[in-house]
Amino acid sequence: MFCFWDDFVSLQLLKEMKMALPGKKNEVNLFIPCCMDMFNPLIPNSVISVLERLGDSCVYNVAQTCCGRRFYVEGEIELAKELGEKLMSEFNVHLPMIVPTT
Repeated sequence: MFCFWDDFVSLQLLKEMKMALPGKKNEVNLFIPCCMDMFNPLIPNSVISVLERLGDSCVYNVAQTCCGRRFYVEGEIELAKELGEKLMSEFNVHLPMIVPTT
């Protein structure tokens, strides 16, 4: 499961989404795209803070690599596929993935 995050998602909306699973503490993967991390390295801390306030436990791999999106857009399909597969091997595929958008 992927949840895309943007500047318009409020804490209240997240609380309402969380109410669908009352009392359940979730463990989630957090993937921060490289373009976001490069321009604002505080975003991972902010997202983790909000998710923890909601009672979720974040798995954030500080050594995560490129997802390959940029290479895919440029037509380098094989390289993008390799990077995407490597990235997915760095996360627990049985947990939801939170991906802030740029």
